[in-house]
Amino acid sequence: MNTIQSEIISNFKTDPGNTVQIEHAFTKGEIRSQIFDRFNQPNSYLLLPEISDSVAIKRLIVLVPAASFSASEFSSKLRLFLLENSTILFISIITDQEQELLARRQLLFLEQMSRSSKIKVHTKLVPQESWVKEIECITQPGDLILCSENHFERQSIRNPVSVGREISSKLHLPVLVLQNIDFIRQTPTKKKGRELIAWIVFFLVISFFTFFQFQIYQYITGWIGTMFFSVTVIIEFYLIWKINKIFS
Repeated sequence: MNTIQSEIISNFKTDPGNTVQIEHAFTKGEIRSQIFDRFNQPNSYLLLPEISDSVAIKRLIVLVPAASFSASEFSSKLRLFLLENSTILFISIITDQEQELLARRQLLFLEQMSRSSKIKVHTKLVPQESWVKEIECITQPGDLILCSENHFERQSIRNPVSVGREISSKLHLPVLVLQNIDFIRQTPTKKKGRELIAWIVFFLVISFFTFFQFQIYQYITGWIGTMFFSVTVIIEFYLIWKINKIFS
């Protein structure tokens, strides 16, 4: 019973930037095919390095660029890949303080929209210039990196590099790449006041609903309390989505 059945599930997926098919094998005892199929969705593809040990996916590391993008669209696509009883880490790196407000707002929105009793959600904001260096510091067995196809890191003036491909090739990590998500680089100084207002509104909304939900939990029991709690969560998510849409 200690030996894992040596049945191999192989997946073949064509990488759009390559004519070679990528093959990767998962041991059935470690990761079931129905879980792996979760990562086989339209408008996405996997970069799978040819490395030895296969492990079950335990944590999803989502790379969030310090740029303007539709966080609600990004969040809706992300839900297709969330696994119960797992952990998701939203991480963003910034190169200057002017990017901080925008990055924090995007992280806050994605955290709230992914919040669940069965999923542990964390965020991290790091002063760093290289995604590869940061991911190398925090990665562990069972991690799956998720990023956008249009997420680039400029290593020179002329040649921007795909962040997903860099991480996959240099760190030998599996990377899930989402397609059709556009990023707009904006001048942070011009948007500083707008981002500050958005951040304050986010904070007020979350603080209010957290307090209100705590009161419901404390003083209203039974199905009525559950109903009120569920309604407040729905309203909170709607307001967060609406605020992010207004300020994006």
